[in-house]
Amino acid sequence: MHNIEDFFSEFKKQYQTTSPYSNINQKVLTFELPFADKDYIEKVFLLAKEKFKTWKMTNTSVLVHKMKQFIKELQFNQDKIIYYCHLEAGKSLKDAETEFLRTIEYIETSINIFQNFQDNCFNMDERMAVFSRQPLGVVLAISPFNYPINLLVSKIVPALLMKNCLVIKPASSGTLTATYIFLSLLNAGFERGVVNLVPGKGKEISDLLIKNENINLINFTGSTQVGKYIAKSTYFSQLIMELGGNDPAIVLDDADQKNAVKEILNGAFSYNGQRCTAIKRVYVHENIFEEFSKLLISEFKNLITFSSNIDENSKVTPLISDAAVENAMNLLSESFKKMNPNDFEVFSLNNQITGQKVANMIGKENLFFKEKDTNLIFPTIILIHNSNYDTLIEKEEQFAPILPVIKVKSLKEMIKLANSTDYGLQASVFTKNINIINQCFQEIECGTLNINQQTKRSPDIFPFQGIKSSGISQQGIYQSLINNSTIKGLVIKK
Repeated sequence: MHNIEDFFSEFKKQYQTTSPYSNINQKVLTFELPFADKDYIEKVFLLAKEKFKTWKMTNTSVLVHKMKQFIKELQFNQDKIIYYCHLEAGKSLKDAETEFLRTIEYIETSINIFQNFQDNCFNMDERMAVFSRQPLGVVLAISPFNYPINLLVSKIVPALLMKNCLVIKPASSGTLTATYIFLSLLNAGFERGVVNLVPGKGKEISDLLIKNENINLINFTGSTQVGKYIAKSTYFSQLIMELGGNDPAIVLDDADQKNAVKEILNGAFSYNGQRCTAIKRVYVHENIFEEFSKLLISEFKNLITFSSNIDENSKVTPLISDAAVENAMNLLSESFKKMNPNDFEVFSLNNQITGQKVANMIGKENLFFKEKDTNLIFPTIILIHNSNYDTLIEKEEQFAPILPVIKVKSLKEMIKLANSTDYGLQASVFTKNINIINQCFQEIECGTLNINQQTKRSPDIFPFQGIKSSGISQQGIYQSLINNSTIKGLVIKK
């Protein structure tokens, strides 16, 4: 039986990381985590390359058995995995549990789809041929902080089912969660070398990982900036990348406003907006802007719960780091400076801010938009009555519980604004008009267009992809299995 103490003892160096729930009731939550050095990383890749020679020959029935055992081991460690996801990512326990259960379903569905894979066979006049899926080799999986269970396992499972060896680099704020997932793999029968975990600070060990010449595929989820650096730096590796998003929602004047409000609020504020698939900006037709805004603010006060208390189950919890808070506050400050105070109103659930009062708050964002001595930003909606400002809060990915809602004159302008950023992950359109739906599908630059619902990644069986600076290649269960493998053909002359 593999345990966390034995794994941590392998490392000479350690470092500290802090939970987003720090400074709750004067208690600071910190973790001592292991740190992989250059020698450790080089040994891991060499071992993975060596193990691949035999692992790629593994019988499919043996592989499926190990994957089913992995499910049992995860369920054995369920409480620990949920608890550390909660503490490290700053999620409510309810959200962490939901993520865990979704992940179990992901594995089960992946196994079923994998077992139904068939070779492509051809019987021509002069030749017979069989083309089958084959492993790539060594896969480097780099997972993010925001879904430390699901987005890690969704890299692990397709890589192993397609008989690749795997090197896992979890986010620093997800290392304990990842370690229990890694131990579950070992205890399910996946050998060291076939599966490997490399903990450490990304900024300090990233080059040692991504530039290793033994990597055949890098599967990365994270910021666009880091993704572009990886793409430039890698040693001829294939890439799967889920990067940033600045997902727009468009609300037309024939929309079901109650449904639109519910979907937009959940899509924007769940897990603090720290999701690439969160709704980050809303464009509302001028004919219904006043009516829609009143309904939105009314339901905003009723639907969105938030707390920095570690025992609460809230939609909005503390942001992942001080740097994330600073970035959000800077976006607010720069946007406020750019706009005429008469053209916007701010509604924050700290019960202090409405309307024109914001004009006197520029430069004081930390006093009015966040809870003192914590990383909790109060859920905030900014109603903007002029679509010509081109503010940073609209152009950049906030990754915070802040939502600009902009009054727009026409569908043509809405589509132009939706396409005005470097991102192209998802978008939502609220309308009953099939012609508008078709126009938006053709003209909005995104990987997935959602109609009358929020932007979101799930269900995992759906293909998932971004365009522009939002990603490379496709994910989703079937697509991930395909992209973690290659085609090899056997052609025989009759």
